[in-house]
Amino acid sequence: GRTGRWRGELGVVLTSSRGPSVSAETSMDENKFDRVVENVVRGGTYGALAGAAAALLLFRHPSSRSCVFTFGLGCGMGAAYSDAAKDFGALFEGVKREA
Repeated sequence: GRTGRWRGELGVVLTSSRGPSVSAETSMDENKFDRVVENVVRGGTYGALAGAAAALLLFRHPSSRSCVFTFGLGCGMGAAYSDAAKDFGALFEGVKREA
């Protein structure tokens, strides 16, 4: 018989003989998402560790320590957000934000 191929939603190429197969487009987006999750976890961890080290070395009061720890965590998460915005910027080029 004849094998029919057509492109479905989300870039998945469907074939009638072997079932669905993932196109290169979809796998690249999945790799970007995995990299973003990894950067968020890594950035948050490194930022929190750096903030904790600075808090323990420089401050004595618990509230000051927690502020410095939270600042370090925020810096790490902010760097991860910046990288994610660069990676997924092409997906949202045509989308307008409503204020």
